[in-house]
This record gives sequence, structure tokens and C-alpha cells, in this order.
Amino acid sequence: WGPGGGLVAELPYGLPGPRYALTYAPNGERVAVSDGTGYLELWPNNQGRTACIGKAGVPETTGLAYLDDTLLAVGTGGRARSEPGSLALWDLTAAKRRSPVHTEPHGVRAVASHRESRTVFWVNGHRRLSAWSITKPDPIHLMLKHVAPALAVHPDGNLAAVAQGWGASVLDLSRKQERFAIAGHKGVLSSLAFTPDGRTLLTGSWDSSVRFWDAASGAELASYRWPVGRVYAVAASPDGTRFAAAGETGAIVVWDAD
Repeated sequence: WGPGGGLVAELPYGLPGPRYALTYAPNGERVAVSDGTGYLELWPNNQGRTACIGKAGVPETTGLAYLDDTLLAVGTGGRARSEPGSLALWDLTAAKRRSPVHTEPHGVRAVASHRESRTVFWVNGHRRLSAWSITKPDPIHLMLKHVAPALAVHPDGNLAAVAQGWGASVLDLSRKQERFAIAGHKGVLSSLAFTPDGRTLLTGSWDSSVRFWDAASGAELASYRWPVGRVYAVAASPDGTRFAAAGETGAIVVWDAD
């Protein structure tokens, strides 16, 4: 969609199954989207290629995050249920999976990355956040109070926000502890995003609201309600001047920062 709200292009990839993840490559030239048991990379010229992650019947792809233009972190499992899965890196140049593969008996629910530190983050279906620097063999783990359906990483790479029931926890990764919790939504918190400057955390909820929080203290800064029904996704533009929310009605709202 263009800045004025007009439709720029529609890619006609009507493959079966739900889409649980979508992410742009750092160079902005292609998009990776979940595709049942694999992922599909799309190019602007409407040409795509599919890299298979598993055979038919294995868990769906639930999370995607580029580390750079040639490495894609892929999480599999059950988006809303406990099902075996994994977190793996795919080499897009060679179109093959790299070792090691991190097995998750309860599946992966969401994936994020911090490109500067070469770190992949994911939450599984058993109340755990993992952070893995790909230059090291093993990830670090932090236990959560609840299963987390959504995850966001601060631009400095040292804070991670995870959805927890009707609220969220902001975790200090270096100290492996919670820095603070936020509360105020009247429904399940289903999406999070930090602004590019790292000062603000956005949260979207099933109560149909989007709220802004001070990322340093957890104080609530603003609240918005848009006609999108339950909010399933929120995002901030790269320059921090616009925000977007999408929900169960199928509508997407984009608004300017105050």
C-alpha cells in the first residue's frame, strides 16, 4: 500500500493454509511469508520460490525473521496449540537449513531478530523465551509466567517484550530477569512492537485497543481504538512517524504520530 492509502500491488499467491508470519528482507527487495509447512519468498516482479521446511503433515511455520539478506530464522510448531517444532536458520543462497537446529517439543509461537548482534529470539509453547547469538552454540533461556503469543525486541538488543495474558513483561536479557510488567488492557494482548528509537512500546489487544507505553518505565502514554475488531498486529514505521494496526475485521489502520 502506498503512503496515501492506495493499493500499489497485490501478489496473487493463493496457496492453501493460514499465514502466521510475514517479514521484509533488510534490503527491502523481497518478502518471506509462512506457507503451511514451509516459507515462500516473494520478489517484486511477482516471481517466487519455495523452500520446503518439512513434509506434509508437520507443524506449520509460525515465525520468520531475517538476520540479513541471506539468513532467515524460521520457527515451526503450533500457533495456538502445543505441537512439536523447531527454530532453524535457512541459508537463502544455498536454499538449505544450517546447523544447529533447536528442537522445541512444544513448538515455536513467535520469532524476532536483532541484526546488529546477530541474535535470534523466539518464544515456545511452554512458557520460555530463548535468545541465541548465532556465533555461539547454545541459546540462553528465560522462563515466563505464561505462554507468549507475541514477542518484540528493543533496538538495543538487550530488552525483549513478551505478551503475557492481558499484559506484557519487559525482560532484561543481560540480567535474565524481568525489568517491569505492563497492565491495562481488558483483553488478551496479542501483538507488540518497539518504536525505532526504542523509547516506546506498542501493544495491541483483543479489547480492540492499541496502547503506547514508556519503554524505560512502563508508564502508559496513550491509547487508541480503531474499527479493526480484535487487534492482531501492530507496527511502527522505520522513521517512527507512522503506526499501523490490523485486526479481525480484515481492516488495516495507519495513523500519524501526534
